[in-house]
Amino acid sequence: MDLEFDRGMRNKYDKIVGIDEAGRGPLAGPVVSCAVELDENQARILLQEIPFLNDSKKLNRKKHKLIYEYVIKNKIDHAIGISSESEIDIHNILKATCMSMEKAVSKMNIKKHMCIVDGKNLKLKFDNVQIIGGDAQSVSIALASNVAKYVRDTIMIGYSKNYVGYFFDKHKGYGTKKHIESMKNAGIIPLHRLTFKPVYELIKTDILCKWHYEGIISDERYEAVLRKKEENS
Repeated sequence: MDLEFDRGMRNKYDKIVGIDEAGRGPLAGPVVSCAVELDENQARILLQEIPFLNDSKKLNRKKHKLIYEYVIKNKIDHAIGISSESEIDIHNILKATCMSMEKAVSKMNIKKHMCIVDGKNLKLKFDNVQIIGGDAQSVSIALASNVAKYVRDTIMIGYSKNYVGYFFDKHKGYGTKKHIESMKNAGIIPLHRLTFKPVYELIKTDILCKWHYEGIISDERYEAVLRKKEENS
């Protein structure tokens, strides 16, 4: 990775903010987005200090942590936005992803910046350019990708301490064989994305009604899950 992509964006838009998310695909937990602003000098020093910077999917947690700690230590301007599993069920994953990005951007002190976003078909409420595979081209997006990934994985590791038997520290909520087995053996919990297959196929309606009655899930989430179950029955 080099400075050329972001340099071209700065030449065109002057100031840029890189944005990426982590956690669109899992069956449990939130989707987390990060927005990060780097100027040319910060990006140059970053690549000298972190020469292995790349798309977070190509790096391990140890490197995610090193990148995250670098951002904190050097006070690089960034913000995190999170959409919960409840918001995902109510709005759908695409809208919830956009919401998480908008939450992150709303925390940034930006006015005339152009946001460069990894992805496509995102309906965002801020000026943006969407780039497929942007996390492998842009230093700013790659940095956002790794911070978002580290934050989300840390959240899921924390959940593993409260939900023993689901192994969230291992699979981070993704639909691995071990995770599917744990859902079948230990049952579905509200941390799961209840509108995602195979989650809605496993959850029993009486459990859903109980959670709704006890206020564990909202009216909107309850209705969204029932619709999903009915549509696929």
